[in-house]
Amino acid sequence: MQPITVAVVDVDQKKRKQLEQFLRQDRQNIAVLTDLRSNQTNMTSARRIQSRANINLVEDTVTRIKRLRPQILLANVSLLLDKYCGLLAALRDNCPETFVVLLIDETVEEKQILKALANGARGFLNYGVDLLGFSKAVYAVAQGEAWIPRKMLGKIMDKILCVSHENSIESA
Repeated sequence: MQPITVAVVDVDQKKRKQLEQFLRQDRQNIAVLTDLRSNQTNMTSARRIQSRANINLVEDTVTRIKRLRPQILLANVSLLLDKYCGLLAALRDNCPETFVVLLIDETVEEKQILKALANGARGFLNYGVDLLGFSKAVYAVAQGEAWIPRKMLGKIMDKILCVSHENSIESA
């Protein structure tokens, strides 16, 4: 079986590199895709910032994902989840073959997660999950499944029923 290709997006470059190294431990199932330029140690921070000064997070990430073409994108969005909904929609439109799994921490509220799922995320993981948890989630999402706790599935179903009910009232 071919390894599942994964890319990581994190505003904290140190965390991104740590996660990429962590995921490389599962070489049999996961192939981590990275930009060679972003891993060069001789590139100065000033040059990197200058080259990206005119590109916002959404454009930069969509361009990167179009180039890398991963099956799964792990995105750490704990601090900026509301801002990432635009990114999720852009990825859904421009990179439909890439499934996004959010990496969250305990500060993220349930309503934010539901909004992100409605904007195209395929699931979410707590940032501190072990390698087996990452591997299971990556494999399941690559197979077309969502990676969402059962407890949240009930809330998603309630939301679908509510929207469906509103639509039936409007059409009556």
